[in-house]
Amino acid sequence: MGRYGDACSAYLKAIKLSANEDAGLLGNIAAAFLKSGNCQDAMYYFDKSLQLAPMDHLLLNNAAVYLAMRNEHEQAVKCCEKALELQPDNAAYLCNKGMLLLEMGASDQAADCFQEAIVRDYSNSAAWRGKAVFHFNRGEEEDALYCFNRSLGLN
Repeated sequence: MGRYGDACSAYLKAIKLSANEDAGLLGNIAAAFLKSGNCQDAMYYFDKSLQLAPMDHLLLNNAAVYLAMRNEHEQAVKCCEKALELQPDNAAYLCNKGMLLLEMGASDQAADCFQEAIVRDYSNSAAWRGKAVFHFNRGEEEDALYCFNRSLGLN
């Protein structure tokens, strides 16, 4: 079954044993389904978890990742923005939003997200990597190399 399949089975058993639905537990099973490649069940459990806890920043971020995998970038950005409203200093959420914006062709907005993430967490390798991609796409090879090296901790 594989480790994510095993995790899904364990979470489903826990849900059956639980007297109350728990948003965190539902979010965990959604993430496990997502990692196992079962997108349909992942979305079902993300939806259920967000119904119980619509202001849970971690669930919103995970739902954004799921939506991005389905190429639903605009919806994913909305989830990132909601998560950032709740956790405005979260550099990881800023990076996720930046990567989505980059995918959507909103390069300047993406670069702003990466830069803001770096300001909040200078060692954030994902933000440096995103900034490297931004510069590379613009043909700015020296800046791209600098940022990529920063993402690897080489500068």
